[in-house]
Amino acid sequence: MLSFSFFVLYLYSRILTFYQPKHMNEKETFRYKHYLRVINRLNKSKVIPLFDFLTYKGVKNHYNLKCMICDFEFIDSFDCGFTPKCPKCFPNRLTKNYGHPEKVDIKCEYCGIIFNIIWKNRHHRFCSVPCKCEFIKKNKREMVNCLKCDKSFERYKHILHPRTGKPTQYCSNECNRSSIEVNEKKRKWGLSEKNHWNNSECQKKVKETKIEKYGNENYNNIEKQKITMMDKYGVSCGFYLPSAMSNGKRISNFQKREYEKILNQYPDALLEKYLPDVQKSVDIFIPSENKVIECHGDYWHCNPTRCGSDYYNKVVHLTAQQIWDKDKQKREILEKAGYQVEIIWENTGKKFKHSVL
Repeated sequence: MLSFSFFVLYLYSRILTFYQPKHMNEKETFRYKHYLRVINRLNKSKVIPLFDFLTYKGVKNHYNLKCMICDFEFIDSFDCGFTPKCPKCFPNRLTKNYGHPEKVDIKCEYCGIIFNIIWKNRHHRFCSVPCKCEFIKKNKREMVNCLKCDKSFERYKHILHPRTGKPTQYCSNECNRSSIEVNEKKRKWGLSEKNHWNNSECQKKVKETKIEKYGNENYNNIEKQKITMMDKYGVSCGFYLPSAMSNGKRISNFQKREYEKILNQYPDALLEKYLPDVQKSVDIFIPSENKVIECHGDYWHCNPTRCGSDYYNKVVHLTAQQIWDKDKQKREILEKAGYQVEIIWENTGKKFKHSVL
């Protein structure tokens, strides 16, 4: 009798192998092949399936099965590569009763509630899936303050950045982009050899293109750029956009030193703050005092104690008098808007090249 039933089951599996409906799509064809592999696994374990291809919905679902030897019907699944066997013919530590109770009381590790569960699942630690998720969240996450805006946010404890080796320190991409650390990295990258503008071959190619198109290797149509910016965004320069939270210039060491001194007296002081009402970026801004502090370097702003009005700054391409007029105009705009303005000079005492003094 056993050999006959085995022969019938084998014949049934072979018929399924050669028979495949023609209307199946690619997804259904893959599921059908998977169904055949499950049937072959059942054949080896001497189990008869009480389901067909239409009712088969994957290995994680439970199905009705029947033993070939004792005709015992039971329910089981094929999850994690497990091949079901008859619990009567092949008893194991989960199905065989060694005198233990059918159900046991377990205390949930998260909420502390005592719940009743069958002996087979006695290794469960939580009463529900939400308790399990909250337990994992509590052990793997923490609340910290953003280094930029001091806003509280949640982060993973043990997940580190692959390049910096540090956990998440900022609450958003905006705080990360405007941080002092990122600006310092950009400054170092601008001075490194990896920057293509520091590559002599790249600069040579740009100059050749400008000579070919405009006849001047230093050609730069500034007026056209201003017209384009006014048409698109309503400002003459991209540094004046509200989205640009700085003036695009690097933060000097002198400015950082002064900011650290001011920060001890005014904890709300901000470094390199953009003021939307005047469309200007200032070095240091104190919101509580409504005060602006400008840190003028001796070289970039042409310290009057070291330079004369005719001194020409080759980097800025302006004379000292033109730089002073520009700084005076900015100071008048800030004062007119109601800000208190204080100027701090570097006063390094260094002598500049081509100075008239």
